[in-house]
Amino acid sequence: IIDLLASLLSGGNSTADIGKLEAETSLSQVFICINRDALGEESELASKINEVIEHFQSANRQQEDQPIRYPGEATIIRRKRQLSDGIFVEDDIWKQVIRMQKEQ
Repeated sequence: IIDLLASLLSGGNSTADIGKLEAETSLSQVFICINRDALGEESELASKINEVIEHFQSANRQQEDQPIRYPGEATIIRRKRQLSDGIFVEDDIWKQVIRMQKEQ
């Protein structure tokens, strides 16, 4: 949607158009500036964000065993898990890292 919006507002090419060209030129760019103060109090903003997320996640699932996630949610979950549990590294890879460290 952002690509379409950028193309329409700037009069430039969409990514679909650019893929048809010899060189990637005439790219479309649109800059959106948001006045954070105009969005209201922090608590109101957090409440609205949570409301939208809850609505989004209450949608019917195509696969019952798969949670509905908003963009970036999996990254947040993974980061929290890695901060608490550490980052898993395969034993063979870890041995290579240790070997390279010793070689320095």
